[in-house]
Amino acid sequence: MKKFTLILTSAGILLTNPVFAESPVTLTCPTTITCHADTGLCDVSAEWTVNVFNARENFEGTKTLSLTEIAAVKFMPPNYLLMCNYIYSADYSSITLQADVAKLTGANWLYGFGKQTADCSTEKDPSQCTGEN
Repeated sequence: MKKFTLILTSAGILLTNPVFAESPVTLTCPTTITCHADTGLCDVSAEWTVNVFNARENFEGTKTLSLTEIAAVKFMPPNYLLMCNYIYSADYSSITLQADVAKLTGANWLYGFGKQTADCSTEKDPSQCTGEN
């Protein structure tokens, strides 16, 4: 469905800006991600922000990382910050994918602290702990 915004300026010019109504987008943590140490980039879709704050241990070349944890925290109510954690070393160095989502969806969320935090009871099936915009 297309929506149009009509604006009449003081000069009497009518402007239109097409605005498209969007269907909800469901974000699911990838089961694996591939990161490139040389470029500092990971192969993920544009919806995700790559957080390397806990990437303390360096690695060389390209590394494929497996999903180890899914969590969320309410940071700008009512929105949640959905986090997908990928630990890659014995000292728990990790790379985290983050996305701002309007609500948490899926059957395996375990809520805590008045629904301010949530953990996924299983990262084996990330489709059961998702976020939706």
